[in-house]
Amino acid sequence: HDVCMGIPTEFANSTAGNGSQISGYLWSFGDPSSVTDTCSAKHPTYQYGNSGAYNAELIATNTIGCADTIIHTLTVHPLPSARFDYSVSCAGYKTHFTDASDTVNAPLSNWRWDFMDISGPIGFSHAVNPDFLFTEAGDYKARLIVTDANGCLDTLQKQVTAHPVPVSAFDINDNYENVQGKILLNNGTIDASHYEWDFGNGFTSSAENPTVAYNKD
Repeated sequence: HDVCMGIPTEFANSTAGNGSQISGYLWSFGDPSSVTDTCSAKHPTYQYGNSGAYNAELIATNTIGCADTIIHTLTVHPLPSARFDYSVSCAGYKTHFTDASDTVNAPLSNWRWDFMDISGPIGFSHAVNPDFLFTEAGDYKARLIVTDANGCLDTLQKQVTAHPVPVSAFDINDNYENVQGKILLNNGTIDASHYEWDFGNGFTSSAENPTVAYNKD
């Protein structure tokens, strides 16, 4: 049987007395990293500390003193490592999420994305690299659960801040400085820090309140 790291292995004892009464069990879970990997319970549970292949041994003894031994090999699979990145998030525009998970030794088979605000879930996706639109500015949570071909999974959650979108606005003061064709652009934009102006005549500017002179109709 195979298990995933971090999940206890449950051993189901199906020993038959074969006409006699069982007096005891001795389990050895084959874990070289532990000196306490033995047990006398009938149906024990053991958690391995490392991934790898292990030989679990059961010795059953009856009241006459006769014993029988059985060994099963099990594999403890390492977990995938959930990782992701996301683009700058602006309220009202799609935020792109990119899976960057480490598959360790088995390919990923399933992706589960959950998007949450302070009140709870607001959306989900099973895409590898989904887009999600946060309608309002604020702090949100994005959670990724990845599952590999062995059925092992890992989870990662991050906070995502959706930033407010600036509102562009300006008006024109023409014949600026008493020069015909020269205009001053009065910037009335809300919630902005950088500006890119295109004057339509081949010239641009990054000033907040630029001036431009037009010499043609």
